Amino acid sequence: MVFEANTPPSLEIVWVKLKSSSDTAWRHDIVVGVVYFPPRCPYGDEMCDHIVDVVDLVRALSNSTTLLIAGDFNDLDTQPIELHTLLRQVVLEPTRGNSILDKIFTDMGSDYREPTTCAPLGKSDHLIVSLQPLTRQAPRQNVNFSVRPHRDSSVRSFGQWITHANWSDVDEQPDASLQAERLQEILTARYHSHFDEVSIKRRVNDKVWMNNRIRRLITTRNDHHDRGDMQSYKQARNVVQREISQAKKNFGARKVHHLRRTEPGKWHQQIKGLTGMRKSSVSKLASDKMPAEFAHELNCHFASICNRLPSLDVSALPAYLPSLPPPKINRHEVYKRLKKLNASKAGHPGDIPIRLIKEFAYEISEPLTTIFNNCLQTGHFPSCWKTASVCPVPKTTPVVDFSQLRPLSITPILARVFEGFLAEWMMADVKPMIRPTAIWEYEGQFCEPLSCEPSR
Repeated sequence: MVFEANTPPSLEIVWVKLKSSSDTAWRHDIVVGVVYFPPRCPYGDEMCDHIVDVVDLVRALSNSTTLLIAGDFNDLDTQPIELHTLLRQVVLEPTRGNSILDKIFTDMGSDYREPTTCAPLGKSDHLIVSLQPLTRQAPRQNVNFSVRPHRDSSVRSFGQWITHANWSDVDEQPDASLQAERLQEILTARYHSHFDEVSIKRRVNDKVWMNNRIRRLITTRNDHHDRGDMQSYKQARNVVQREISQAKKNFGARKVHHLRRTEPGKWHQQIKGLTGMRKSSVSKLASDKMPAEFAHELNCHFASICNRLPSLDVSALPAYLPSLPPPKINRHEVYKRLKKLNASKAGHPGDIPIRLIKEFAYEISEPLTTIFNNCLQTGHFPSCWKTASVCPVPKTTPVVDFSQLRPLSITPILARVFEGFLAEWMMADVKPMIRPTAIWEYEGQFCEPLSCEPSR
């Protein structure tokens, strides 16, 4: 939070207050001042007086608050600051040439190690000063994740296989559920064999455009600086700057190109990701539990909502005889629906990418049509299509109970295609039976029941 210090407009200094909490190792609040004093600036006395006044104000408000003032002081005489505030200047090594221009004044010297310097940042000619605490917290873990890039060679290789694929292994299964499982196994295995997995390590504090090449160049640049080879250091520094500039441009171009191909809702999602905004967390519920244990309990809670409903008693249903046989789906209808899939929509973890399903919709439609028609003939929905990837979304904040979460479920994409046929047929039967004048709800009050009787 910003600390109100009534800074004169002629001075370049910002004050912030870091609040202590149970989540940090800070024992007290810390007021931090960040200073830039230009060379040959005529406001030296005013800068010193202002810093002394703010230090006195901080100590008057709280005896437990500590201070840290850091920045580029250039040719400012800082002895009055040390004399009147009793803060100690802890930087002892030159930060530019043979001079100590970048200084740190603090009353927490006993809690920190001696400051160290390293290679300048970017094109700056001032060394970086690092101040490390004596008691270090456990380092935050790097994030490792795997992706399967869609290279053109991989897509062509997958296409050569699927255009000559023999689906007899799927057709020979005794029921639709086993057929769906076998189809999923074949597609997944082939996808993994044709699209190589690439592991990516992302450090916690990495910028979104950071890559391994830039990391290697930065390491080389720092090595040259540590050896004192300033000519090689400057060359490596310029290479790092060019690579970073190009990486930022490429990242922005890729993001804009991707967003242009997605629906408008994705713009908000991507902006939240770029700005570091995060959704409400349910971590308080799981703070004292292992992730697997918490996930199991949450899964049981969501499942119990449906389990409380009685099972459908087919014998209790009214008989409408003679009943019509279920419609038969032809391959062309399945093909058209696969081609209309939205590749920007989220997929189930067990699915192959929707982009591939659209690309090879004609080939996949052959075994899929057989499975759909078998489901209609037997009246059974494949078990593997009943699984869902569930994301708990908080209804309120903070979340203190499972009842304050609602499940956001993602089912397999092939199941959604089949459900599309069922929904279309059901609406075709039900919609003519609904009176156009029926009122469902008016200002939150249920006024007239929705009738399924034919209008007279």
